[in-house]
Amino acid sequence: MHSPAFTATVLAIAASWLPNVMLHRASNLSVTVVMWGVAVLITLIQTLRRIQTESRFPTKTRKLYWLSFFIMTLIAVLAICSAQWSEEPFRVLRVVAAMAMMAAGLFTVPYCCQSLRQVHHLILACVIFGAIHALFLSVCVIAWNVDRDGWTSYVSDIYGRFMGGFKHPNQTGIALSCTIPLALAVVLDKDWYSIRWRQFAAAATMIMLMGLVATGSKANLLVSGLAILVMFASFVIQRRSFIQSLKIIGAAIGLISLATVLLAASLSVLSSNTYHIMEGLVQGDFEQIRAIQHRRIIWNESIEIGMRDPWRGTGAGSRLAVAGMNDSFSHSHNWLIDYFRSLGIPGLVLVTVLVGLLAQLAIHVSRSAQFHVIEYSRFVRIGVGFGLVAYLASNMSSDSAGPSTSSFLGIASGLCFALLVDPYSYLTPRVKTSRRQ
Repeated sequence: MHSPAFTATVLAIAASWLPNVMLHRASNLSVTVVMWGVAVLITLIQTLRRIQTESRFPTKTRKLYWLSFFIMTLIAVLAICSAQWSEEPFRVLRVVAAMAMMAAGLFTVPYCCQSLRQVHHLILACVIFGAIHALFLSVCVIAWNVDRDGWTSYVSDIYGRFMGGFKHPNQTGIALSCTIPLALAVVLDKDWYSIRWRQFAAAATMIMLMGLVATGSKANLLVSGLAILVMFASFVIQRRSFIQSLKIIGAAIGLISLATVLLAASLSVLSSNTYHIMEGLVQGDFEQIRAIQHRRIIWNESIEIGMRDPWRGTGAGSRLAVAGMNDSFSHSHNWLIDYFRSLGIPGLVLVTVLVGLLAQLAIHVSRSAQFHVIEYSRFVRIGVGFGLVAYLASNMSSDSAGPSTSSFLGIASGLCFALLVDPYSYLTPRVKTSRRQ
């Protein structure tokens, strides 16, 4: 029987795929924000009722955990202070909301689980929701290419790039690229998942890759491809002899070659735009890839704006107008550059420290760890760690860790900390009871 905190966290993870579903547009209150608020409240109540003899985290992990919270709080405070000189003071709520969503996932995910099994159930829930969302995107891109004037005319898209429950296709791509490593971990982990769930995860991986095609997010397609290579490498070297490794590599090369041909054929039929873009990347022809040129222009303009007032910036969440481009941008399409432009050198230092802490967390969780006879699967550790790395890498070219995707950073980092909890803390809880006088 799952606890109320675990159930609320699962529902919050499901709501993370729907940041564009607004409950009140004037206040920008989304169903994602409400569900994470409910999850935090229920988890806090459950945590206060349970007293443990020792901390859930080892000393080094505990310092990393609370230091991450401290840096997020400093960034939120700095953002609020920047409202004094910002031309758009209400836009500071963008950064405050992003930090709040990160902190919500960072708190609820490790503390809602009461057993080792629930940690793995939470990973499986992430895969299920990602597959459902990607299935919808796949249906959209197929229907759009078959009948563009049909029912897909009612579905939001940008030149045939679909976004589902998000505000932009790149945000959807970020969410999928964070979830694909988790699906691959389920596929490879035979200790905690049954053969049926592993088969489902394999199908979910293919569906999410098709969902990435529907978003047209090039950077996240490359990040997901790298995730597949990393997970495959971890499988090859996992306690195998040299001959076994060679056989696996040979079989994998054949399967990857076949899959590449099938994927290229599917792209050429379903999404010719994405096919030509990927063909240009493979051939090294970057002239037709306008997104790369746009990123360079936006980054240069953001750095120049930041240098005008390097100690204060333009204010947290302030929009960016670039000469020669018709539309203004809500961020600089790079997490570090955006914080330098909007919050100056203090903001750049704080976000650099936060990224460094999260990168250290991803490396730490990827290492094999054993608590006497209890040992987590290395595949799960690497998959969860790479899910966090995927988010960090994607936001160096898109979204700048905005509030629409920041909950996925909270989920990814929260899962990392959940795997670093001493398993014996799950086995020896003490429930606080009232004493009658």
